[in-house]
Amino acid sequence: MGVILYPPTIDWSWMKQRPQHLMDQFAQHGHTVFYFNKTGAAGQPVYEPIAPNLYLVHHAEYFLKELWPKMRPAQGTVYWTSWSRQLPRGRSDYGADFVIYDCVDDFPDWESDERQYIHTADAVVCTADGLEAKMTALASSKPVIQVPNGCDWDFFRKTMFLNRSVPLPGIPPSRGPKIGYIGAWAPWVDERIIQALGERIPEAQVIIVGPRLREDSLYYPANVHFMGYQDYSKLPEIVPHLDVCIIPFHVNRITQSTNPIKVYEYLAAGKPVVSTDLPEVRKMVPHVSIAGDPDEFVRQVQAQLASPGRRQEQRSLYAQAFSWRNRYLTIQQHLTQWYPAFHASSAPLPTASPPFVQEIPLAHQTVNSYYAQTVFHSEPPWVGNMPAGEYRFVVKLDPSIIPAAAEKVYLEMDGTCRAEDGIVLNLGVSGASWSAASLSFDRLPAFTPAASVQANDRLQETFSFDVTPYAKLSRSITFELSSPQYVVTRLSRPRLTCFVPTSEGGVLS
Repeated sequence: MGVILYPPTIDWSWMKQRPQHLMDQFAQHGHTVFYFNKTGAAGQPVYEPIAPNLYLVHHAEYFLKELWPKMRPAQGTVYWTSWSRQLPRGRSDYGADFVIYDCVDDFPDWESDERQYIHTADAVVCTADGLEAKMTALASSKPVIQVPNGCDWDFFRKTMFLNRSVPLPGIPPSRGPKIGYIGAWAPWVDERIIQALGERIPEAQVIIVGPRLREDSLYYPANVHFMGYQDYSKLPEIVPHLDVCIIPFHVNRITQSTNPIKVYEYLAAGKPVVSTDLPEVRKMVPHVSIAGDPDEFVRQVQAQLASPGRRQEQRSLYAQAFSWRNRYLTIQQHLTQWYPAFHASSAPLPTASPPFVQEIPLAHQTVNSYYAQTVFHSEPPWVGNMPAGEYRFVVKLDPSIIPAAAEKVYLEMDGTCRAEDGIVLNLGVSGASWSAASLSFDRLPAFTPAASVQANDRLQETFSFDVTPYAKLSRSITFELSSPQYVVTRLSRPRLTCFVPTSEGGVLS
């Protein structure tokens, strides 16, 4: 069976969504899956098994440079990405034989990347009618299919038979009904609907379950409760409490092509569903109720609350057809035609011993050319230029703190950068000594340029420099970080990342 690679987009344990569910299905059906986390993990191996055939990669840079070349099969490797900016990396960085773009959202900010990189995809999978039409026009020479989202039907079906004996954490006890929204509290949620539900159904509690990705100035009634992010495994304890589940989205360009996973999960649990008029949800009438404005939304919720338990079984059985297993089988059928080698039998992959990731925090010192003689002791690690001068920062590598067994040593720091800024981070090296008590911009030692990293070329949200040769020296080395852009970027967690070997390799089962 083939190998599938999913690049860093969303962490495995964060809001289990389409990527995690589909990769889990590929693994369950015998394919070897490498799922790359977006963030690293100190104290973890570079990659580790988390289920049969399923491996979680914690450090993409090291895995792809040091381990993957020893493991990659001669053929049968598929690169699956749901982020258009990641498309060109499928072959250049991951060495994949076949590239699939899983188009799941119509974000305006992604459109230029889609136009620029769609030619690097061998096939396109879409989740909605609008996305399929868009991709068919954009990638007219590629196979384009629609495979909507789905649900873990068994996982949510069982909630129909669980009671409400476990109270909802942080929610005051109430005998009244509960109206629930499970998902990110994001800009596409229409807060007017939440406010109207709280005000006009005062006997009910409105429960919002999910991370808050925006700030609100709107007043919400006292019966509206935000539970915050809850792990996917906790949902069976929450869902039984909900009498009606809602999808209160604004109708706009993004949501007109949204195929909400939550609608399938709500239905699998047998819950009545009220949604705004989203094209993909409208297909599910009469199993869901559609509302055109906040007033109608309230009336639809009230109607569902008036007939609790009605059609519960029908809704759940309707959702069974949309299981992730069935979605996978549709993909498998097409992928077999597109790239037969992916389903051919092959020898087990050889393992390359995954070293453990050990991080050593580094103290930094920031300097600024506008205050050329000022010594800063507590400034964050800034880089870049602004009218008030250029920011740089320095860190010191002391070889004595590095584990003797370390095979590789990276200098790393994290930073979120906008693609349009085109941030470049430059690394300079100096063997000169200096004192933190007196270091200012005009007292910086001379640095020799050593390396550069473009933010848009990073595999994760980390700038990584291989400084292994300097770690093997017998004296301390100073690194200077700077950026030529006329924008100031704040970095975080400057550190040495050491890769310490563990056991010998073998084969992946």
